[in-house]
Amino acid sequence: MRKTITTKEFTLSCIFNGLNTIIWAYFFITTLTPKTFLFLTSISGDLNSIYLLLSLICDISYFCFNSEKLEILNNLLRNKVSNILNPMSYLVTILFWALFFMGGMDDMDTLYYIIFNVYEHIFITLFVILDIIVSQHERHYFSKLTLLFIYIYLILYGVVCGVSTFVFDNPPYPFLKKIKTYVLIIYCIIFIFVTFICYLFHIFIYKMKYKCMDKGIILVNESIGPNSSSSRPSSE
Repeated sequence: MRKTITTKEFTLSCIFNGLNTIIWAYFFITTLTPKTFLFLTSISGDLNSIYLLLSLICDISYFCFNSEKLEILNNLLRNKVSNILNPMSYLVTILFWALFFMGGMDDMDTLYYIIFNVYEHIFITLFVILDIIVSQHERHYFSKLTLLFIYIYLILYGVVCGVSTFVFDNPPYPFLKKIKTYVLIIYCIIFIFVTFICYLFHIFIYKMKYKCMDKGIILVNESIGPNSSSSRPSSE
């Protein structure tokens, strides 16, 4: 649980998380269709954006109103939920651009969708990484339980994608059209492997953050004295 929040930390949270919320809300409204929820990009983007929005609300409550009512939620979001959702954002970024450059995507035909895809597959990932860097997160170490939840997330999406493709003949991605079984198995293995790498990358971000903090490079979210004018102490 947080003991204080610095003015700098709160300001950066408002800038990054607030900016993401505005962009996400615009694209959510303008691209929303029933098929939207068949795309891992949309699911991951929506969940990570909701996570950032709720985190921002927690920061506002704590900094502006000196209230700890949302601190349990903040702790759950930034120290539990983010460790599941954030690696999925890295996964979406890696797989989308890999498939795009291999010709497996066909939705970059207008300026609007170019901007949309750059946001969904680059900037959301940057925003969640920035939140790790500038906001207070407990350092995350490798956890089999967390990795299990990540794979459950991936499996549930695979079930939805499989039903849409093989039951309703409505594949969400062009490369799934008339896909051969052995090719699908190869793709599943690749997804599992890349997901594991993304989780390790998530842990690496924390390692580098705390290494920089130890060296005094990152000062944004270090705890400071309760009498400092640059922070808001808890109500205790």
